[in-house]
Amino acid sequence: MFYRGQNTLTQELILTLIDKLPEKQRLVMYLRDIEEYEIDDIATLTGSTEPAVRTNLSRARAVVKMQLTKVFDYEKRRIG
Repeated sequence: MFYRGQNTLTQELILTLIDKLPEKQRLVMYLRDIEEYEIDDIATLTGSTEPAVRTNLSRARAVVKMQLTKVFDYEKRRIG
């Protein structure tokens, strides 16, 4: 699911934003969205419950989305 169709610069930005997340969120998002592990496998690997994995994934995605929106809005205003 790693954001196929995105250019390399956008992929690098996403990876940078993931790296800035809190540890649990970073690990869960990386395993799910980059490595494409299933939720139950992530729960087993991390010693978490499936609901906890889903919660951390949801929070991580929300933060990354918010940060990407800020970056792209800034660039749009700067260029536009």
